[in-house]
Parts: sequence; structure tokens; C-alpha cells
Amino acid sequence: MLETRRGTLPEHGVWDYLSWACLFTIWTAGPIERIEHFLENREDKPSAEMFADGATRIILGLGKKFVLGLQLVPMLFGEVSSADGFIASLTHLSTVETWRFLILSFFLFYLDFSAYSDIAIGSSRLLGLRIMENFDWPILASNPGLYWKRWHMTLSGWCQSYVYMPVISMTRNPYLAVFAAFTCIGLWHSGSWNWLAWGLYHATVVTLFQTWTRFRRQRKWTFFDKKWLRYPGMVLTVCYTSVAQGFTIIQGIGHPYDGLRILAKLVFITLAV
Repeated sequence: MLETRRGTLPEHGVWDYLSWACLFTIWTAGPIERIEHFLENREDKPSAEMFADGATRIILGLGKKFVLGLQLVPMLFGEVSSADGFIASLTHLSTVETWRFLILSFFLFYLDFSAYSDIAIGSSRLLGLRIMENFDWPILASNPGLYWKRWHMTLSGWCQSYVYMPVISMTRNPYLAVFAAFTCIGLWHSGSWNWLAWGLYHATVVTLFQTWTRFRRQRKWTFFDKKWLRYPGMVLTVCYTSVAQGFTIIQGIGHPYDGLRILAKLVFITLAV
């Protein structure tokens, strides 16, 4: 309806709409395929390239899931490898061990989600469809802003179009628009306090980063634009997004206070159970 009012929806028939709405490869977890992209990226005839691209992408996704996600990364966890065990052992874990668990949990989350996207994109390719990409190596992003241009790109793009831009047009407040968008992204995953806290955390960090970027540009601090700084930036960005795992890994097994205990442990503070 909104795209129709904007006049941006391409012409299409009933069968075009039904084929888009019934695209089963993306039903479970995306990518979110926009109908205009769907209509513009269909192939009429099968080709060897189509099958090669699709099969390669599916194999890549299966490798991420079953080799890296289920075999290699779990070996790095050590004695504590589950969220239940992590919460139960939190009082006795060191800050380094807490950081390790959250960072590895983030990598598992990324591998699992991007693997599914690879399989969905590859399966769609076998059907003659080029659906939208969902990840662009977000683990190599050097700052929070760049990270969110590479992570779950279809959901980020959807929220930008239907949440961020409408809010900013009504309020002229970019910070309020950021919080509205990330609240939507968090609740899209699950209607729970865990994902709401996850969204608010990311919104806070992104707004702080935007404020910092404007501040240093106004003062023309060019030092922070040096290329070598992207490498420590990558480490800091992985740490930033791994902190958010402290909210989501305890969904269904922990309470808000447990999330606070995790955050405190990351800065060398041990809170009583």
C-alpha cells in the first residue's frame, strides 16, 4: 500500500504477486525480498550458470553451518559451551572467559544466519531468481555504521524505508528515527525483553557513533581517517556487537538481571546471584 501511494511499485499481474508471495525459500528467516527486486531479477530460461551459481552458494552455506558452525567454532569454547552453563558459571568465570564466550557466540550466530541466507539465495538461484543479498562480511566492518550496512541488509533496508525515513520525516530527529528502527529490528527477531534490549543497545551505540563522527568532522580531526585504524576498528566492532549477545543468548533461560550480570562481568565486576 505504501509503495503504491509513493508511486514506486512496478507494474505486475496477479501471478507475479503470487509467485513473489509464495517464494518458499525465504519464508523461515529471509532474506526479505522486495517485490520490485523480485520482478527485475527473474530469468526466463534455465542456464548452466544459474545452476552452477545456485549449487555453489548452497555448498558454501552448508560448509558454514556444518563445518565451521557445528565443528570448528564449538571446539574453541572450552568447558563452558552452552548458555545454561554460561549463566550457571558466570560468577566464577574471568572477564576474559566471558568475552571469549560472547565473541564465539556472536560468530556462531553469524555463521548460522548467513549460512541460511546462502542456502536460501542458492536455492532461489536454482529456480531462476536472484534474490537480495543479506550479508556482506559484517565481521570485517570497522565501525558500527559500516557494520549495519553489511549485517542483515534486507531487514536494515526495509526498516530504513518503512520506519527510519517516515519517523525522520515526521520528527526531523535522526536519533529518534534510529531508536525506532532498531526497536523494530529487535522485535522482528522476537517479542521479548531480550531482543528489545538488544535493539536499544545497538541504537545507543549507533547514535553515539554518529555523534562522534559529526563531532570529529566539525573539528577536522583527520587522524581517525587513516587506513591502518580500520584494523583495530574491526576488533572493536566485533567486541561491540558481541556484547549484544549477552541479551539474546539467555532468552528463555535467564532474567534481565542475568543480562546485567553479564555486562558487569565484561568490565571486571561480579554481581551476586
